[in-house]
Amino acid sequence: MSTDNDILEVAFGSERWRTSADALFEATGLSVTVMDPSATSIIHSVNHCPYCDLAVRRVGTAARVCFDDPPRFALRGTTETACRGGLPVYITPVLVDRRPMCTIVVGGFVSSTRERKRLFEKLLGNGVPEAEARRGVRDVPILPKRQVEAIVHMIVTNATDALERASERARLEHAVNELEVFVEV
Repeated sequence: MSTDNDILEVAFGSERWRTSADALFEATGLSVTVMDPSATSIIHSVNHCPYCDLAVRRVGTAARVCFDDPPRFALRGTTETACRGGLPVYITPVLVDRRPMCTIVVGGFVSSTRERKRLFEKLLGNGVPEAEARRGVRDVPILPKRQVEAIVHMIVTNATDALERASERARLEHAVNELEVFVEV
């Protein structure tokens, strides 16, 4: 029988998922990260904004780590928090058969020019040269939180569908393998 890791790899390693997540990033600037159920390790990650590289590289050596510590989030529904770089993120566990399979993290945006200015000042405070800081925050999209919440819902729905398809595929492969053993006897 396939393990959860096999199912996650089939669901999120697929060309269909990658193409969809990349297109979302190109259209909105939002990054989508699939993490394990406790949000401690990354399973799949899409592009991230240049701001992240500037903000995180000065914090530690693990530049691609989204959080200093595993984030606290609700076991059901969506939780809003902030990433290591200070951007808002939405974290939602994905359940299949009422069992947590992974966590979707959507971020890489601000909801106002005031928030963008705060990020710029934070970069300057961390010693990032002004021109580099301007480039970094310029590409952070300004999106209303309500719009991002709707996009999160869409992504979680797609992730759930991908996991259910991968789980069903694993169940069918297991059934075929059992039948093959029975026929060989």
